[in-house]
Amino acid sequence: MNKAIQEHLEYLRGEILAERISYNEIWELQELKSFINPDDVLLLEWAGVPEFESEEIKTYKAIEELLKKHGFIQSTVPHEFTKGKPYKAVIWKSNKVTICHYTPTYGRYLYSNTYNTKSELKKELEKNHPY
Repeated sequence: MNKAIQEHLEYLRGEILAERISYNEIWELQELKSFINPDDVLLLEWAGVPEFESEEIKTYKAIEELLKKHGFIQSTVPHEFTKGKPYKAVIWKSNKVTICHYTPTYGRYLYSNTYNTKSELKKELEKNHPY
């Protein structure tokens, strides 16, 4: 590791222990998180790195990858993905997914189905949204 980066991380540790770290220094620490030793719990915690990835986050990421694999792209709204104009998928906090179909006649999304599990979603995507 770069000696200057290591020295700066040690400086930031000192600021944390002295209870005078600034918001700017916390931001710097977050930017340097890839240089922090994986066993350095203090700096990792202040850099905002979670101790472990929860099962919910892993499931969300797997669902997100599945949607992307079948042509959906992340929209500007969090947890929402689109596939052209006619399809929209929303991943709920419970990791259930609703896929809606846009109906031009009415100018809105009318038809929707919610999938409770990743396997249900996968079957739907393979059947109606091949890649």
